[in-house]
Order: sequence, then C-alpha cells, then structure tokens
Amino acid sequence: MLLNFSTLDIGAPKRKAGAGVGHYGLRDDAAAPLMIVVLSRLARARDDGILAPISATPIGVTLLSLLKAAVSRVAVSTGGADPSFNDQSTTSLFNLSASGIASMRIYDGGISLPSKLPWPKARALTLALLESLNSVRTTDLGGRVGILLMTLPALPVDAAVQSDLVALVANVEREMVARLGGAGSSAGGGAGGSNQSEASSSRSTPPPVPLLVDAIPINGVDATQSLSTNARVVIEGRLGRPLAALEIGQLDEALATALSVLQAGGDAARLKLLTDPMAISLLTPSAAWVWAAVTETAADGLATSLSTLLGEFVSTTSGIAGALFTSGLDL
Repeated sequence: MLLNFSTLDIGAPKRKAGAGVGHYGLRDDAAAPLMIVVLSRLARARDDGILAPISATPIGVTLLSLLKAAVSRVAVSTGGADPSFNDQSTTSLFNLSASGIASMRIYDGGISLPSKLPWPKARALTLALLESLNSVRTTDLGGRVGILLMTLPALPVDAAVQSDLVALVANVEREMVARLGGAGSSAGGGAGGSNQSEASSSRSTPPPVPLLVDAIPINGVDATQSLSTNARVVIEGRLGRPLAALEIGQLDEALATALSVLQAGGDAARLKLLTDPMAISLLTPSAAWVWAAVTETAADGLATSLSTLLGEFVSTTSGIAGALFTSGLDL
C-alpha cells in the first residue's frame, strides 16, 4: 500500500499558493543587508559564503552601483520619497537589514531615512525592487547576469558585461516604475501616450558608467577591508581630512561601544566583526546596523568635529538597540 502524504492533514497552517517561492533567493525580511538580498535574487543563492564574496567582485560592485542609482531615481519620481532622497540615502537603505526595513518600528528608529522615505513607501519600494529582480531574472538577460555573478574566478567588467548590466538595471527600473504605478505603467494614455512612454523609457535608462579597473575605487569603501577601516574612510570623507592616530583610536572605541549594545557575546566576538572583511561582517545584523549608523551620521550630521560626529553615531546605535529591544527582535 502506498501512502499519499500530500493528502494528510496534520492541522498545520496552509501556505498561500506561491508564497515565498519563485525567486530561490533570500526572503524580503531576511536578517542580511538589503544589498545581499538583492544579489541573492539574481544569483539564486542563499549561502552567505557565496553572496558576500559576490558583493565585492567587480561585477557585483558595478551592479549594486547601477541598482542604487536606479532606486534613487525611482524613489523620487514614483516612490513618494522627498526630493532630498539621494544616492547616499539609497546606500543607507541598501546597508539596512531587510528585516529592519520590513519592521516599521525598527525602520522608524533611523535618523534621516524615515523623514526622506516614510516606512510604507520604503517597504513598497523595496518589494517593488525585489519583485522586479525576480521577474527580470527569468529572462535570457537575467540568466546571463546570474551566471556572470556566480562565475569563478570573478570576471572583469568589460564592455560586453557592462552592456548586460546596464540593460538589466534599465529593465528593473522600468518594472519598478510599473509596479509602483508610475508613468508608462499602463498601455493607455490617450494622445501623446507614445511620447510620454518614450520619455519615461529615456529617463529610466541609467547612463553608462566607466569601466572599473579595480573592484572598488582605491580611495573609496572596499568591502574586502574591515568595517573599522571603511568607517574611517567614510568619516574622513565627511570631515574632508585624514584622521590622526589618536582620532582613529577614538573612532575604533566608538565602533566597539556601538557594537556592545547591539551584539551579544564578549569583546573577542565584537572585535572580529570590526576586523573581518566588511562583506562578511555585514551578514551579521548588528554589524549591518552599525555600518548604517556610520553612513547616516556621515551623510546627515551637521557637526564638523570628530567628537560630535562620534557622539551622534553612538546615540544613533543606542536608539537602534532600543527600537530592536522594544520590537522583541534579537540583537
């Protein structure tokens, strides 16, 4: 006698048809940073050991840069963001964990993002991005880009690769606009509809970017370097000068303090998060929150002194920890 287990009812809740399937990547409320979830939808992978290195390859870096620019445009043109929402705002959004974006209480604990992009708009924008990536991934172009991301050793961004990346992001942007109900999302439009569609298509096509020689510009953020090193790069950029040795020590102390309220465990575990390659560290929610706080403080702080910037940074991470505690999520 053969048993048909699909007919058995054990009292478990039924999954909705299609829920959580169809993309083979991380969930839209995963603990990983949004940028890792984005890559997972194209690479069709969920393993941290695969996705983190991809984010630091020439193709991963270029793709994320193009996607951030597209999301910035869509956020302002269609997503209901304040006109002040810019590329730095999108970078902050991509550095947040997907679970943090999915939770209104956690998201609203941020400094500038909630005022520039209210939580309902941020959630809708994020879902439109991920759903558009799912859709584009099913095309021949999406399949090619998915293979490029997974190819080892990592490939350089030559003219052919860049052409595929630009075309894919243009398709993602058009899908996002359509999903958010923007111009050109319907076939109609009456007189002048064709012209409007052409104009929308022209605006939604990202401009070409220069070919990358290295994975990340030498003087910029480098996902293969530590979170501590990259935080120094961001702060130095904000202040417009290099930090002295004593100031670097003050920054590292502030980072350790921030992690102490967000990360369970001893000093060794926190030091590891600060010194491991950032692409690996950001897979831990507490490190992702610290990095988001660094970038938001650097982008939106009015202070011109390191001490004031660090004070704002530590205050921000304390607020995040309070919001996480209130929400009942693990730190």
